[in-house]
Amino acid sequence: MLEPADPRAPTLRYGEPPVAHREKTQVEECGEWLVEVLGEAGEPVKPKGIVKMAEEVGFSRSAVYRARKELEGRVVDTGNGFAPDNRWALASGG
Repeated sequence: MLEPADPRAPTLRYGEPPVAHREKTQVEECGEWLVEVLGEAGEPVKPKGIVKMAEEVGFSRSAVYRARKELEGRVVDTGNGFAPDNRWALASGG
């Protein structure tokens, strides 16, 4: 017959398994930066201006455009994507 457990003995409890740590890619970091910049701007911003600001903080033009593509639906064009008056903005609720 089994003896009752000693109430003073430590109890082993299992939690959620650990999640493997993965470093963010430069495009993911750039995407976070892009959302932050557009949110702080409070108005649509020309892509050329975004690229210039991005380069000042160490993101390349290609990283900006790849991040923009990954954020499709969250970051939107205010006009035709190729028009000179096009701007990027956060989608409503963005």
